[in-house]
Amino acid sequence: MTLSALNRKLLRDLWGMKGQAFAIAMVVAAGVAMYVMYQSLFASLSGTRSVVVLLDTPIPCFASAAASIKICPVPTVTVTVTL
Repeated sequence: MTLSALNRKLLRDLWGMKGQAFAIAMVVAAGVAMYVMYQSLFASLSGTRSVVVLLDTPIPCFASAAASIKICPVPTVTVTVTL
């Protein structure tokens, strides 16, 4: 089987673009991975919301912040914020 001149040129051009094809494939793969992560996060948050609504109790929040203020009219002030 012999290749025509156009077919040989096509193969040469495709072989020369293998780096670009790889980059395009990686961008598409990253997009698919982001979509899968979004869907799993959405399902997890929806499930958590359903459990909270069924239990009808507030979720204990473990996040808290404390800060000391050094420059203020009062010598030492500690602010604690509980979320």
